[in-house]
Amino acid sequence: MTDIQRTVSGASPVGEAPDECDKKAAASFAAAFCCIKNDRTAVFCRSSEEMGESMKKIPKLNSMEKTRNTRFLKNYTLNYTNSEGGEKIYEMVSNFDYDGPEELGERAAGVVIVGWKKDRILLCREFRMGVNHFVYNLPAGHLDAGESVEDCARRELFEETGLSLSRVYQVLPPSYAAPDLSDSSAWVLLAEVEGEVSGGASEHTEADEWIQPGFYTREETKALLQKERFSGRAQMAAYFFSIGS
Repeated sequence: MTDIQRTVSGASPVGEAPDECDKKAAASFAAAFCCIKNDRTAVFCRSSEEMGESMKKIPKLNSMEKTRNTRFLKNYTLNYTNSEGGEKIYEMVSNFDYDGPEELGERAAGVVIVGWKKDRILLCREFRMGVNHFVYNLPAGHLDAGESVEDCARRELFEETGLSLSRVYQVLPPSYAAPDLSDSSAWVLLAEVEGEVSGGASEHTEADEWIQPGFYTREETKALLQKERFSGRAQMAAYFFSIGS
């Protein structure tokens, strides 16, 4: 047993037993997706044979060429054959150096932490140079060479917030952040955290980072969702936290 307690059955909301969490999660998802009942579910059930000739061909990647190489990002030009047989030139960025098209999208670059303490969710107010705005985000960062997912999560959580992992409920497989622009993906940890935040910007980050961590109640999170800018993952996590009962 390590210092991190693990619950194999999955994550439960703050202060609730896993069984109660499962019941509430099931009810929430049943309500959220009731709109696809009846006739509208048929579209998801048709096989490719039933669709017949109406099914479009999937674009095929023929080749890729690196056009720019910097410390953190690599620019690639991809050559595709589209669904109608025409040529499509597509540009994207990656964190990785690739030798061939077959490697594209196969590696995860980092870790994202969905964290909470008691009845509050952990969110980071960050200044993001890419959009020149403050954005509410989740603690996250890149994996170092040879680093495990949990070790990366511990390091990044401390650097950005000064907090520590207390209990990891679940580690989700890597998901893409912006697949229309990049193959950048990250593991997602759902975890309880421990420690206190100072109220100001973290002192453990680099000079070009400005991150102010904070714990937020459901009502405070609802208010933030209405008036503040969010990253996509943080917005989704904050929304589902805010509607919990």
